Amino acid sequence: MVITNYKGISFKSPKEDSTVYIPAEDSHLIAECALFEANEIMKKNKEKEQRFDFNCDNSKSIENAFEAFSILELGTGSGFVSRVVKKGLVESVKENDYKYEIKSYATDINPDAVNHAISNGVDAYLADIFTPIQNNDYNKENNNNNDKNKNNHDKNKNSFEKILENKFDMILFNPPYLPTKEDEKIPGNLNYAFDGGIDGRKVIVPFLKEVGHHLKENGFFLLLISSMTGLGQVAEEMKKNGFSCTIVAIQKFPFERIIVIKGKKLGNNEDFVIKEELIQNI
Repeated sequence: MVITNYKGISFKSPKEDSTVYIPAEDSHLIAECALFEANEIMKKNKEKEQRFDFNCDNSKSIENAFEAFSILELGTGSGFVSRVVKKGLVESVKENDYKYEIKSYATDINPDAVNHAISNGVDAYLADIFTPIQNNDYNKENNNNNDKNKNNHDKNKNSFEKILENKFDMILFNPPYLPTKEDEKIPGNLNYAFDGGIDGRKVIVPFLKEVGHHLKENGFFLLLISSMTGLGQVAEEMKKNGFSCTIVAIQKFPFERIIVIKGKKLGNNEDFVIKEELIQNI
């Protein structure tokens, strides 16, 4: 592991030959978007509380009331996004006197990634999107008898299922989004981080079908895709599953654009539209 620093937050980064995805521009982008969106919610709610306090004689009951802001990151990899977002929000809560307790959980299908995320202080679990995987089931399926994958994440299926009994304010997902042919697959567990199937959407489609079951009433998700994944097709899947589609950030590269999309459940009288609310200078 290599100790690195991101905006004052220390982090154990995987080595170059690791089977765990090394944080890159996409990791930084979704982390910054998550911090921005969560801070906006907490800021607006504080303003509402202040207006309520001003007009209410019973303000003492509000002063010490802390609400949980719960976050779930899928496909956490090394745990970079979860670590940066939680630490950033905890700091923001202190600085701004927000009445929130930050609760953060993460998953990955790669047991090596779960181990690494745990070493970064992330509460991480072995799961395929929202479905928990028992370590022995994973090892049986992959003919892997090496016990090292069990060392750090000996959390059973029931542990994550219990967490999923609660719903989340914010769900983050930087999925494998690259269109990948059979002969382009990477050997070993690192393939999980890149292989988006032939169209780049083999993991995104099932995610969009299920994510609504795990969001609070006003909860939302941030999904990172590439221009190669097909924004139009992803937006159509969001519409099909009853979500709004807001583009919150785009970062351009010579060969592609990476895009962060915000999805919220559509209300009964809301029409589906694609909005653009780009965050500048990320």
